[in-house]
Amino acid sequence: MNEYGVPVRLTGTDYEKDYWASVVLIHFMREGDQKLSIQELVKKYPYKKSKEIVKKGWE
Repeated sequence: MNEYGVPVRLTGTDYEKDYWASVVLIHFMREGDQKLSIQELVKKYPYKKSKEIVKKGWE
């Protein structure tokens, strides 16, 4: 985990400094997703979508 509580594997992605969006990402992941590269994972589950879910959840 980095200083934001985000898995260090997400370093260099939009998720890197967003704890809550990274939590959403983890909940989105399904069986087999762990085998994807980080680039494939964030393409499958874009940060914009995760961030929007967090934003709506806080409203």
